[in-house]
Amino acid sequence: MARTGSRLPQITVGVTIAGALFVLLSFALPLQEYAILRWPLLIMMTLWLVAMIAIRGPIVALLRQMAPDEQLPSANAIIILVIGLVAALGPLVETLLKARSASVVCMLGAIALMLGATRLTQTAAPPVPASACNRGQLLRQYSRRLACMVVVGLETGGLLNLALSTLPGVLHSSLPQLSPRGLTAISLLITALTANPWGWLTPRWGSAKALQLGLAAVALLCALGSLGPTALSPFAAVGLLIATGAAIGLVFINMVPFALSYVPLPLTGLSTGLFFGGNGLGAALVLLWQRLG
Repeated sequence: MARTGSRLPQITVGVTIAGALFVLLSFALPLQEYAILRWPLLIMMTLWLVAMIAIRGPIVALLRQMAPDEQLPSANAIIILVIGLVAALGPLVETLLKARSASVVCMLGAIALMLGATRLTQTAAPPVPASACNRGQLLRQYSRRLACMVVVGLETGGLLNLALSTLPGVLHSSLPQLSPRGLTAISLLITALTANPWGWLTPRWGSAKALQLGLAAVALLCALGSLGPTALSPFAAVGLLIATGAAIGLVFINMVPFALSYVPLPLTGLSTGLFFGGNGLGAALVLLWQRLG
């Protein structure tokens, strides 16, 4: 039964659907050579992606119930540390997973998803009583801030995607012993390692100002990278790599606190959804521009 003020029912339904689709995919992938099953397989993969996106906003919004606004960057630092380490280890993990069949990987994904959801249910904070304020009234009152979430998310997604897709290639020319993919992994490792220091510093600045500083730093680094590999010595390339990882870490640390702290609690799920929706659109537009450019 849904509990008043709780996002757990929505999360539970989304995780159950995503887990079930993971299991179905584990049985369907070995049969993908049959043409009649390709479209159903594509539909299942699309539905799985939709289910995962649908639960992202509510899960992130739970962070607001577990930490006060001024401590959101510190709490988010733990998440960024884990995400950064996983992303940095991506090439190694991918190599290990390729040694297994796609069915085994999907089954492991379903198990991990269900274990994570179970642990979340056990440790989630008590549900917050529903606000007496009309939701429609809140939407009208905070409509500009919600629109701002889309714009900032669009800018953030586009800029981060641009940095991670172009700078490693530029740095590779100055550091040929490292592949662009390896440089990306190192950058994300630096992002993970700087998560806790940024989480400690940014509450003094506020999430909005810290996010602005991070985006400005990433934009400046992209501009420096656009000067071309001939303008970068190996030492300058190493400095640019470290600075890029740290700047991306500053942005990552403050994305969620920014989306959560500028609207009332009943709108946090919508706010994070709009922010990450804009984020995905920005990344897609940059990718499209690079493909057509």
